[in-house]
Amino acid sequence: MNFLKSILFLCVLLVVAEQSIAQTTVYSSANKHAKRSFDSNTNKQDLIIDKVTFKNVSNTLNIKTDYTVNLECIASRDREIAVSFWKNNIWLGSKIERISKGFHDKKITIKLYTEPALGNDYMYKAHIRPIGTDWQKALDTDQVKNISIETNEIRSLNDDMSDINVSQEDLKINTKHKIPYIITETTIKLSPNPARDIINIHNVKGASYIYVLDQQGREVLRTTVENNLKNKTLDISTLQDGFYFVAVDNRAIIKFLKT
Repeated sequence: MNFLKSILFLCVLLVVAEQSIAQTTVYSSANKHAKRSFDSNTNKQDLIIDKVTFKNVSNTLNIKTDYTVNLECIASRDREIAVSFWKNNIWLGSKIERISKGFHDKKITIKLYTEPALGNDYMYKAHIRPIGTDWQKALDTDQVKNISIETNEIRSLNDDMSDINVSQEDLKINTKHKIPYIITETTIKLSPNPARDIINIHNVKGASYIYVLDQQGREVLRTTVENNLKNKTLDISTLQDGFYFVAVDNRAIIKFLKT
C-alpha cells in the first residue's frame, strides 16, 4: 500500500513540473517577441545609414569656373554634404550644403578658385558629416577619379560682364604661378611675402571676396572687399606658420608663407 502511494505521489510531481516548464517556455517566448518588437520600434531610426554617392558624373569636362554634380544622399538626421574638385592632391574648389533627414537627389555646384588646365587626373570628392564639423568627421565618402579636361577654350569676362574667348598664349603670369584668367586693369599682387602679421593684396578693385586657404584647401579666413577699394589688408597673425593661398574671387590665387 505504501508503495502505491509513493508511485502516485511521484506522478503528481511530474505533472506539476511539466506545467511549470510549459509556462516558463511560454513566458520566455513572449518576452523574446516583446523584446524584438521593442527593438524594432525604438531603434527604427538607427536603421537609416548616412550615405553619399555620385550619380551619372561625366569623366570629360570643358574648362569652366564651376561644375555641377548629381548626388544621391541618405541622412539619418540633418547633415552637411561637402563636395570638392581636385587635381591630384591640389584642391581647386568646394561647396558645402545642408540636407534634412531622409533620402535626397541633390545637385551641387562647385565654384572653383581657378580654372583647371588641360589634362587628366582630376577628381571629385564628396562626404557627408554632422553639421558644423569637418572632413575628419565624415560618416561616408565617395569619389570619382580619372576626370579629363579636354578643351583649350578659356572663358573670362570683360568689365561689362560680356564673355570673351582667349587662347592659351594669352594667359597672364602672377608671381611664379600661372593664373588662367584675363585680369583686367593690373595684375593682383600680394606683399610682403613671407609675412608675419599682415598681408596686403593690391589691385582688388571690383572683387567681392578674398579667401585665405590652407594647403589642404580649407578656408581659414574670409573678408569682403568694399566698393571701389583698390588694396586690402588682412590680419594673419592668428594663423600657424606655413604656406597658404590667397584667392580673390575667381580671378587669382597667390601662394604665400606665414612665418
